[in-house]
Amino acid sequence: MSSAKRGKWRTVRALLGASLATASVLGTSCGPMLSTVGVVESLRILGLRKSAPYARPGEVVRLELLWDGPKRTPVQRFFGFFCVNPPNDRFELCLQGEPSLPPRFVFNEDTFELKIPEDAVRPQTGNETPYGLAVVFYGVCAGRFTVGGEPIDDGFGGAGGLGGASGEERNDVPTSGTTDGRGHFTGLPVCIDDDGEPVGSEGFVVGYSQIFVYPEFRNPNPRILDFRVNGRSVQVDCYDEECVGRAFEIPDLDGCAPGVACFQACSESPGATCEEERVFAVVDPDSVDLDEASYVNYGREIEESQWVSYFTDRGGFTSELRLVNDSASGFNADHSTGFLPPSKPGPVRIWAVVRDNRGGASWARISGYVEPRKEER
Repeated sequence: MSSAKRGKWRTVRALLGASLATASVLGTSCGPMLSTVGVVESLRILGLRKSAPYARPGEVVRLELLWDGPKRTPVQRFFGFFCVNPPNDRFELCLQGEPSLPPRFVFNEDTFELKIPEDAVRPQTGNETPYGLAVVFYGVCAGRFTVGGEPIDDGFGGAGGLGGASGEERNDVPTSGTTDGRGHFTGLPVCIDDDGEPVGSEGFVVGYSQIFVYPEFRNPNPRILDFRVNGRSVQVDCYDEECVGRAFEIPDLDGCAPGVACFQACSESPGATCEEERVFAVVDPDSVDLDEASYVNYGREIEESQWVSYFTDRGGFTSELRLVNDSASGFNADHSTGFLPPSKPGPVRIWAVVRDNRGGASWARISGYVEPRKEER
């Protein structure tokens, strides 16, 4: 990489540092959770799902981004892949020095495919099973992205993305000051508003995901089988990839309907308590896997941990995070939570995102309707 390219990378890295200070950082094993994590009151990334949380060298991995929030346009998105095996597996070191791979970015798509390098697995050290680590960055912006102060050209990105890591070289990509001359971006974008000012955490969310690379080990994603409200199955809007690209959807409901989740509004009377409703994303216990790497490396036959996060656009929860499987005590059959409906009648949406401690994820969304309280009708 030339000195000019290194300078440009340092400039963008500094800008990214400023954006991470103001943006909510989500993703696998990264960043603090929001104080009102269960209520989607601003632009949010709810989850990232990988076709292969444990990948193999040369495998193509598909990533799916689940995001939502109050309707705001435009919302731009990005994926970026340029880092494999950072020192000590620290994702932030991907942003220091030169990229370890020619950067590849995709803009304004909710999915991203990358090919794991054939040489991603590091040589074995000691008795530990050899593995590699690929790091993917992503984000959403209620505004517009820039790189190094330069606007992103309309011709960049799209389903084909830009050449570089995991993509074929392309000679037809327009170039500007934001690339290295071959159509490769040389850093992460930042989000600005119409006045050119940085967008805060309410409209700019950056995350990263780690993909572990093993020659043999696999880690299937968790599975959600059903969604129940007060013990009864209800209609599910979507599961997993069906939910991708469906942000800002407003349920077409003007009342309770057969099969639809129906709730009673909380009372606004002083001193009144809100009656909770039980919501339950039913996780398949057979989707809990043994941690093969722990067994091979340490001789311990333990299961992975799983937990479910609940989100809503209106109302709240008694507990937004529920344990599904504990590596020591086993499966928690009742990982439901209490939903506290809003006081205002109308449509409501509820998401459940299940994660495991090895990078797996699955999700589902339901739409429901909040009825007026009987004494207020």
